[in-house]
Amino acid sequence: MSIDILSIEKEIEALAEHIQRASLDRSSLIGAVREVLVGVGQEEMQDAVLRFQERQERAPWLVALPMQPPDTAIPSPAPPPDYTVVASDGSFIPPDRHSPVHFFLLNMGQATMHYGAEAYADLSSCAQLYFRQSETHIRDENGFDMPIEGNLLSWKMAVEEVAFLLDNALGLDPPLLAVRDGSLIFWGLQGESKEIQKEFLFPVLRTLDRFKEAGIPIVSYISYPGSRDVCNSLRVLLCPEDPLRCQCSSEKNRGLCDFLRSMVDRTLFQGILNSGERSAVFSSSSGVLDLYGEHRIQFFYLHVGSEIARVEAPRWVFETEGWLDFVHSVLVDQARRGNGYPPALMEAHEQAVVSMEERRMVMQLLESRLQATGMSLERSYKDRSKRIRGV
Repeated sequence: MSIDILSIEKEIEALAEHIQRASLDRSSLIGAVREVLVGVGQEEMQDAVLRFQERQERAPWLVALPMQPPDTAIPSPAPPPDYTVVASDGSFIPPDRHSPVHFFLLNMGQATMHYGAEAYADLSSCAQLYFRQSETHIRDENGFDMPIEGNLLSWKMAVEEVAFLLDNALGLDPPLLAVRDGSLIFWGLQGESKEIQKEFLFPVLRTLDRFKEAGIPIVSYISYPGSRDVCNSLRVLLCPEDPLRCQCSSEKNRGLCDFLRSMVDRTLFQGILNSGERSAVFSSSSGVLDLYGEHRIQFFYLHVGSEIARVEAPRWVFETEGWLDFVHSVLVDQARRGNGYPPALMEAHEQAVVSMEERRMVMQLLESRLQATGMSLERSYKDRSKRIRGV
């Protein structure tokens, strides 16, 4: 044994005591924060948030505007005896900079699952190869062609996911819920150029137009969310003088405000919602949503038994009579059927995922087709070196 355990035994004991004290302090602070949420009225919180948004100094974080009393905890209604859930997910093979052939592949997966007297499941995927210059690049405001890769490729996939979800939902009988994994708020597009927003955001908004015209509610489901919009709203409420720096007039509020810097919403609602209950509906303050118009995204938190999930939707979904209860009941039922996670999303993911073997098959097929025409695919020497062992 190379470590002298006896020499650090006291330090280990001190570490254990430190963790125990920190845990007790954290539990106490979480309880105090929850008391603030339970004690605040809807108008009081709205006024604090709106005043904060009118400040000239912009905050580097988001706040949430409550559409209902902030301490709302509504039990799940019973789901309809017959309903259909259609879900979509996507995966991709990114461009390979070591290859002279520039292309990427998007693979969309969908799961349509009907529950009731005549239950059935329909699972499928659809792959699309993009290789033309107009497909793999986007022209920026200076006239330069930018390759669609990295974040741009992720946004491209999100655009196709929402469109694929609509294609598979059209023609299905209600009651019907369309679900996608991940946020409907394209946060990263807020600071991008109009050209990029036009390429990736506007198609999504046009697809949302078609969802509304077809009378199909669409939501996004976020497992283990890291957002803290509601916690930030409590900072604004506790520290109206200077919430950015926690310069509150009350020492107690300063302590809670500072603690809220690192607290996420799921922790806040863990002790407020019981299994099956949803929170109030909140409106996000993300700047990119100013471009969404009637599709501005609202959200609520949902205790599905195993965790607190975040559910997002265009505001017309939650404002349509009966749809909020329908979304609530179906997602709770889905989580119950999937041991904590909607099976429709699980199956859509399985259909979408692209394995390493499938990636190799795509490249091998391309190489064989080129060789049949007398051409060869020359890769970079760096890539060759990874394929051939040096020793």
